[in-house]
Amino acid sequence: CVDTDGTFFYENVMRDCAWLVANTAVQGLVCFQGFTAYDITCPATCGRCVTPTMAPSFPPTKQPTMPPTSPPTTIFPSISPSAAFPNCLDTDGLWFYSVTDSLQTCEFLANADQSVRDDVCVQGFTVHDIICKRSCGNCP
Repeated sequence: CVDTDGTFFYENVMRDCAWLVANTAVQGLVCFQGFTAYDITCPATCGRCVTPTMAPSFPPTKQPTMPPTSPPTTIFPSISPSAAFPNCLDTDGLWFYSVTDSLQTCEFLANADQSVRDDVCVQGFTVHDIICKRSCGNCP
């Protein structure tokens, strides 16, 4: 788990992890789930990395403990959008919406006015790129 060379927006300016390291007071404002700095760009600086405190107590098993599941019962995929674009789903993740000063879900975004989606669903932001891809219309 390391910081990337990427950037994130803070006060309408692109910032990088070196800037965040030097501005510790800002870490308390952007190092939360739903913020690009925390989710993607600067996980180490934001304290998202977990360092094991002890070695594992048991070695891993040599074989799977459960047999594989049964093969599909049909040979044709469904035509629903989630099946057609398996990577185009909303997650259960939360994101911070500054207008309501609270964490929100993708369901909130899907049911919101278009003006809200226009504000929140911006390419390069975690909500658009990762958390609420479907609600933001970020599908192929």
